[in-house]
Amino acid sequence: ALRWLTRGKRYEGTAECRITEGLDNSASHFQEHRWALVENFFSVDFHRELMAQWPNRYEFNPPTTLTKSYDTGLAWKSKGGSEAPRSIRKYSALAKLLGYLRSTECSQRFSHVYGSGANLQCASFLMHMTREGSQVVPHRDSYYRSKHPALNILMFVNGQGGKNGGGLTISRDNELKDVIVEARYLKNSALVYDVKADFYHGFRPLDKGKFRWSMSSE
Repeated sequence: ALRWLTRGKRYEGTAECRITEGLDNSASHFQEHRWALVENFFSVDFHRELMAQWPNRYEFNPPTTLTKSYDTGLAWKSKGGSEAPRSIRKYSALAKLLGYLRSTECSQRFSHVYGSGANLQCASFLMHMTREGSQVVPHRDSYYRSKHPALNILMFVNGQGGKNGGGLTISRDNELKDVIVEARYLKNSALVYDVKADFYHGFRPLDKGKFRWSMSSE
């Protein structure tokens, strides 16, 4: 019933979608290490709008595999057409964010962070919600074998964070024993990494009572 009652509702907000200069300032670190952790990723007012408009869990799909056991939804891929789906368009904050991620300005900023003369374009967008015990088994994305550059941006919107809080972990091994970095502050931060770099990513099962709201884009 709740799904039916809210399916025609629109959520409006006035904040401008702005990714802060913290992204641009991370370029030198990224180019040396092939990853960067950026705090205060969005402007304060836009982050507040994202929090207020975060979709209900019923708009997400439950996990279909134990290797990535979190809910996903409100997806967009460039191969599926240029227009954002209605599930995204009804939330003004999400529509503005996707619009900005696909903009020339944003592409230039992420290309500058990546370096090596890359010309990156937004190809996908996906939202996530964890549940108790959610985890991601450490892995490399299949795209790492490609000859073309690729950047993954994992944007954390809300969560308690801390150890085993669902923050993505980058490790030199596929058992998270040789950890390079673990995102532990999950309110308005982002972990940006080179998909083709020589490391693994994932996170251990969430501690009881913890949750994570996040979005990713490549």
